[in-house]
Amino acid sequence: MALPLLVGTAKIDITPPFPLPLAGFAVRENQKFETVDSRLYVRAFYFRQHAADRSKLQALLVSADILFWSDELAERLRRCIERQWGIPADAIILNATHTHSGPAVSARTVGLGEPAPDYLSFLEQAVIRSVEQAIGDAEPVSIHRGEGSSGISVNRRKKERDRIVLAPNAEGLTDPELRVFVFTTSAGRKKGVLTHYACHPTLSARNAVSAEFCGYAMERLESRHDSSTVCAYLQGCCGDINPVRPAAAENDRDAISIVGKNWPTMWRRF
Repeated sequence: MALPLLVGTAKIDITPPFPLPLAGFAVRENQKFETVDSRLYVRAFYFRQHAADRSKLQALLVSADILFWSDELAERLRRCIERQWGIPADAIILNATHTHSGPAVSARTVGLGEPAPDYLSFLEQAVIRSVEQAIGDAEPVSIHRGEGSSGISVNRRKKERDRIVLAPNAEGLTDPELRVFVFTTSAGRKKGVLTHYACHPTLSARNAVSAEFCGYAMERLESRHDSSTVCAYLQGCCGDINPVRPAAAENDRDAISIVGKNWPTMWRRF
C-alpha cells in the first residue's frame, strides 16, 4: 500500500534590506547595488510520509534566489534544521536558482562580490522561518509529472580558429529538457510546483538586485493560480548554457521578462 504523501510549502522575501555587493559579475567591482529590479525569495517544500509503524519519513527542498550556497552556511542550516525538526541532514536539499544579481553569500565569490555578515544572518533566519511555515502547512497531495523542452538557451563557448571564445554558439550543446512536478490537494488546489531546467540567469549585469528570468517565470506561474501556490525553480547543470537574448529587448529588464514568459511552456498542461 502506497504511503500518503504530505507536502507543505512556504515563500519568504529575501531581498536585501540594505545595500550590499551582488555576486556574479566582476564588472560591478564589488560596489553596493544601486536599485532593486525584482524581489528575491526563498521557497521551501517540506515532504512527509507516515509509515504503518507510526514512524515518519521527512525531506526538505529549499530553493533561493542566490548565486549558490556556501558550504559553511549550508552545513549550519542543515544541522539547525535536523536538530529542531528531526529532518535528516542528508534529506535536505539546498538549491540556488543561480541568479547573478543576488547578494554574495560566500567568500568564494571575492572579486565577484563579497558577503555581508548581516545579510548572511538575515538569510539564515529567513530560511528557518520558511521551513517552520512549510512544516505547519503540510497536507495530503497527489503528484503530477510532466516533461517537455524549452528553447530559450544557447551554448556560450565557440571555437574561433585555434582558440575558444565566450560567444553564442548555436551548434553547441544545451540541455533543452524541462521537467515539471505539480502537487495538488484533494480539493484540486495546486499547492506547489517544482520546475527543473538548466540555464544560467545572466541576462543582466546591471548593479541591481534581480531574480532574473527564473524569478520572473516563477512569479508568473504563481499568479495564474491560488495566491498560496508556490512555484520553485530548480537550477540544473547549466555549465556553458546561457539564455538567448531576445532581439526585441530594448534593455535588460525587457530581456528578462521576454525570456521569463517564453520559458514555462509546460505549465499549460496542468
